[in-house]
Amino acid sequence: GAAQVLHRLIVTTFFALSVAVSGSAQVMAGYALQWDITGSTLTVAISAATTGWVGFGLASSGGMYGADMMVARVDDSTGTGSISDYWSRGEVTPSLDEQQDWTLLAAAQA
Repeated sequence: GAAQVLHRLIVTTFFALSVAVSGSAQVMAGYALQWDITGSTLTVAISAATTGWVGFGLASSGGMYGADMMVARVDDSTGTGSISDYWSRGEVTPSLDEQQDWTLLAAAQA
């Protein structure tokens, strides 16, 4: 298989809350999050040992149903990052979100 690389992404989005919270978590081996919520802006830093792409999502259900998701990648040849916003109806392939409201602030791979 392909060798895994470390992706480092910083993404942001807006949501209908107004709080001030920050934290971090090692979600699983090779996937770590740091987050900051200021007002209605969520900024997430993701470090993931993976190939190809990194995904992240949020849902009030705690699962995939109704989740607002993003998938980001870094182009191997140019080093340029890209991001797409999706939403999910459950344990099915997510649909492209009409409102692309996740923003990629930084992307790198090593």
